[in-house]
Amino acid sequence: MYRARLHPRRSLAELDPNQRRALFKAIGSTVQAVIEQGGRYDEVDLFGMPGGYVRLMDKEAAGRPCQACGTTVEKMQYLGGTCYFCPSCQH
Repeated sequence: MYRARLHPRRSLAELDPNQRRALFKAIGSTVQAVIEQGGRYDEVDLFGMPGGYVRLMDKEAAGRPCQACGTTVEKMQYLGGTCYFCPSCQH
């Protein structure tokens, strides 16, 4: 959602065609980056090797400046989980 600049609470039904394309591209580029870097840094593969992909929005980002605009990253509860987002970049 961060790479597509969309607020985590936005539903697919609300997105216009350009926003849907942005989300599709963001998902693809994120999956590709995770694969290229051997998985997430906080998980290990079958051989016990940690991955190198660091999520852009996670608990470490909360309360810190957004990498793109400098606005403080916020934390919110949503659908039984926790989301981290930039209130300025993610509409």
